[in-house]
Amino acid sequence: MMPTGIVRCKGAEHPGRASKRKNCTRRAVPIGGVERLVADCYQDISITEARYTAPAAQVEAAFDERLASRSQELAALTENRKRLRNESEKLLAAHLAATLHLQVGCATTYARTDDPGRRLANQAQTGGIELGEDGEAAIRLAGDTSRRRRF
Repeated sequence: MMPTGIVRCKGAEHPGRASKRKNCTRRAVPIGGVERLVADCYQDISITEARYTAPAAQVEAAFDERLASRSQELAALTENRKRLRNESEKLLAAHLAATLHLQVGCATTYARTDDPGRRLANQAQTGGIELGEDGEAAIRLAGDTSRRRRF
């Protein structure tokens, strides 16, 4: 049914069957009737406010619950990160304290040992000692080939 809006002499609108050019056997229907049928169809398929509010409230509650659980997880992860950072700082401080003590005692140990002990200390604590043309010693620390300390 395709209303085209042909106006009859009395003012009623009908679909385009007035010309009789086609072999259609369906009766002409006034446009107002078609519009009323279409409006009824839209009324049947439309969602009422009562039908909309219940699922909308459920969806909103589910999102709120997920957001709350996510906030709790983020708080727990933040707390865990702070704890791990504190532990890491304590371990690093202890490691540096032991390293500094080792470096301070290094010179004393080197001065008080015999030749085989000095060679062993050089192998354990340095990556090599280079003597420059100017007579200065440059030490490559063990595990660090980029930095050199000159004495």
